Amino acid sequence: MKLKLMINETEAYFKSEKWFNSEDMIKLYPDLPTTVTTFNFRASHIKCDPETLAIALNAMPKTINTIKLTYNKDWRWDPVSNFIKIVKSIPATVTTIDFGNNSDTYSFDLAQVLPAIPKTVKTLSLKNIELGTTGTAKIKKILSSIPATVTILDLSDNQFEIWGGETLNELLSCISLSVTSIKLRDKFFVDKSSSSRDFFLTGIKPTVQQRQLDLTNSMDFLQTR
Repeated sequence: MKLKLMINETEAYFKSEKWFNSEDMIKLYPDLPTTVTTFNFRASHIKCDPETLAIALNAMPKTINTIKLTYNKDWRWDPVSNFIKIVKSIPATVTTIDFGNNSDTYSFDLAQVLPAIPKTVKTLSLKNIELGTTGTAKIKKILSSIPATVTILDLSDNQFEIWGGETLNELLSCISLSVTSIKLRDKFFVDKSSSSRDFFLTGIKPTVQQRQLDLTNSMDFLQTR
């Protein structure tokens, strides 16, 4: 199957059934409308190795400001240097990176990867990457590695196991205060303390005072008493 450039309004992606090199991808960039601002390198859409992806990313048109590296759990991220190379190749014109919906196959090394993202990136999505399965120490290490240049962070759907609002506050305090908005939506955490909602909110009050938290649907299971 020939490599195809697929366009859906403001988002584009490559589609193929066989492995392609970076030259094949770059040749299609001139076909991108200027209205396309997001490029999705989803693994299910395209087959390529880390070196090929890094070259293709580096040549990305300047009109692209959002990069999605989603659903890539089957890609060969080992050693972690492969993933770092890919992230370092993202152009400085990019302001949003989405690592969402990946398994924890690389999240153990994510603390080494995140410092490599461009300083121009203000919005970072780590949604549904199974961070909750990595253990508290590793979670803290990963959260602490988020660059201070990031201002908006999405941690939704990670199913952290916590023991009340104070524990959650302890985790979130590892994140740089430059991150002023944090999404903790949907299945962000599992509260093991059987907290009431009021008690839980009291526990995270220090973080609420410092940042804007989006807890949509994440506290539905808490008691209202």
